[in-house]
Amino acid sequence: MKSKLPLVSMLLSAWMMMYVVKAQATAPSQIFLDYDQDNKMLHVEVKHVSQSPRTHYIRKLVVYQNDQQIHTLHFSSQTSATAQVKDVPLEAGPGDNIRVLAVCSEAGRGEGTLVIPEE
Repeated sequence: MKSKLPLVSMLLSAWMMMYVVKAQATAPSQIFLDYDQDNKMLHVEVKHVSQSPRTHYIRKLVVYQNDQQIHTLHFSSQTSATAQVKDVPLEAGPGDNIRVLAVCSEAGRGEGTLVIPEE
């Protein structure tokens, strides 16, 4: 009867590697939001370091205005190795609360908020 030790060792190694890969994944570290009132545009910059922005990237941005979901944007890669940048058309007025949720393709998420200032 052959030993099952090599098979068990291989399976255990594969299982441990899955956790090592997840441990190396980074969540979004900072989210910067800026609103251009003249052009009705929300500028979103999500700081997210990735050694491979084609496989480890910000996969989704969800934009909320006054707690109502208004945009969901999906991505298949990241704009650079350090950030995902996107301009989002948005009609907003003074006092509006803008919140953006960023979701990583591998692990983690982050949020940023902005209150539109009085003119």
